[in-house]
Amino acid sequence: MAIHDIIKLNQVTHVNDERTILGNVQHPFIVN
Repeated sequence: MAIHDIIKLNQVTHVNDERTILGNVQHPFIVN
């Protein structure tokens, strides 16, 4: 998804929350 699409859909906070969650998860298949 392109950045302008994310902004258009007003999902910026959702994406940031998802990145925070993924960054806090310790899992061998997730690259931090």
